[in-house]
Amino acid sequence: MKRARRRFSIRFVAFALAPLFGLVLAAETTLRLKYFFLHDHDWGYLITPFGSGAATGGDPWIYARAAPVKSPSGRAAPVPAAVASPSAPSAQTDAASPAPRSDPVPLPTPPRTERQPSSPMPEPAATALTTSAPSVVLSPPATGTPGSALAPSEIPVIPAPAGVPVPAVPAPPPPGPKAASPMTAPAKTASAVTAPPTAVPTPAPVPQPTAASPVAPDTTQMVFKWRTPCVNQTVYSTELHKDMPRTWNEHCFRGDSVKPQKDPDEYRVIFLGGSTVEDAQSDVEMMTAQVKRALPQRHGEKRISVVNAGRAGFESARILLYWTYQVEAFSPDLVVYYEAWNEQPTDVKWTRVDQRIAGFSNWLHSTLYYHSMLYTYAVEKFAFLTTSNDHFWKIDLNRLRRSFVPLAGTVQNGGARFVFVTQVIRFPRLWKGIDTFDYQAVDALLERLRTDRQYAYDVTEISALNQRLAVLYTLDLCREHGIPVINILDQVEAQGDAGRAEMFIDLGHLSVKGDRIVGELIGARLKLAAD
Repeated sequence: MKRARRRFSIRFVAFALAPLFGLVLAAETTLRLKYFFLHDHDWGYLITPFGSGAATGGDPWIYARAAPVKSPSGRAAPVPAAVASPSAPSAQTDAASPAPRSDPVPLPTPPRTERQPSSPMPEPAATALTTSAPSVVLSPPATGTPGSALAPSEIPVIPAPAGVPVPAVPAPPPPGPKAASPMTAPAKTASAVTAPPTAVPTPAPVPQPTAASPVAPDTTQMVFKWRTPCVNQTVYSTELHKDMPRTWNEHCFRGDSVKPQKDPDEYRVIFLGGSTVEDAQSDVEMMTAQVKRALPQRHGEKRISVVNAGRAGFESARILLYWTYQVEAFSPDLVVYYEAWNEQPTDVKWTRVDQRIAGFSNWLHSTLYYHSMLYTYAVEKFAFLTTSNDHFWKIDLNRLRRSFVPLAGTVQNGGARFVFVTQVIRFPRLWKGIDTFDYQAVDALLERLRTDRQYAYDVTEISALNQRLAVLYTLDLCREHGIPVINILDQVEAQGDAGRAEMFIDLGHLSVKGDRIVGELIGARLKLAAD
């Protein structure tokens, strides 16, 4: 009798749950078929578990990260198709359109831990070249050991990214989606450019993209358009009023064409940075070309070459890896670093989503997540919706230190000089009653805005303040480690609001006029002492 009752109970439960199992199976199958057809018949959506499918790339993916504009360095483009800087906080993903997620950035990044920054630094002295020796001699900063390099023990050993041979290889893949930058600027008064463009193959004209305005202030992402890097193009000069070449060499560098083996009579200067170094302007009008024109033709007995190794979307961590696995092989005599904006994260939304999902740490989640598409969809949708109001507030200063300081040390220990140039943006010095050239004041303002429940989140304001914070903190690092600095913040501020408006095509990328002003300011500080 007991056995009969038990059998009846089991059968009753089985029949009662059968419709539920059927509905779940039907939903799972329907969801898989839907994305199978939506994504070019990708069989990864039909494989069980789908984590082994080609579409996943080794991590859960129901929702795609920010779609590739991938330009601004973007990410949908080829090798540096990186989303360009100024890339601000970000990635507002469309939760309604699931698609395989993939993070094209195989480059490792330093661990993120918070650190209380030291007090703001006084402005270091200018950098200068000397005529007495074939190498550039830079005057020391206001404090610290002049030109001191880091001890080898302070420089971390960085494993080569997967598939990247050492020492010289094609440019590493671009980082995850970042924002892009417009390529057009308002017409300016025409002025002659003194140096002719270098001879390059005539590229087919590329349609000029229209400038894009940042998204609404209440979002968490600034989006700019950016041309595909490492592809020869033409851009319209707003001063010369004609199409001009914008080109790269076989190493994906702009500026002077160089080979890894440096000629004995060559003094080589390499600029590192993001899209503000890569530049939206033509070969003869970009900032690094303006710097070269401001320098003498020769340094002692050596001719001076200036190489633009800027990569749109690259921040200090990726620049460190880029230097280690490609640029270092070109043996520069002087490295000029011009970057700060890209320290801001570009995938804020998914960072929050991943953190929320990590909170589900039970056996059921471990069994179903990334195995059942229906469950993964539901979990990620829940995480996405519950983080929809999260915003980016402050850059990770410890991450900046962990990348910038080893980069400077590696360059110096390799025999080259390293100089930091303060990156400028179209943002006033005085803002909401504070001096944005004062580190502690900017830090305090960001904290005040974060805790103000009445504050309407303004991505432009938060991005600009964080760019200033990155510049000021990097200045502090330079003082601490004796890294020479060229500080042009005051000179650009002296241009006034109207003057700065003509210097930029958006919040951070320079126009032809801006390239000329910044290039001449940098070049003047790098001129030979005899000049």
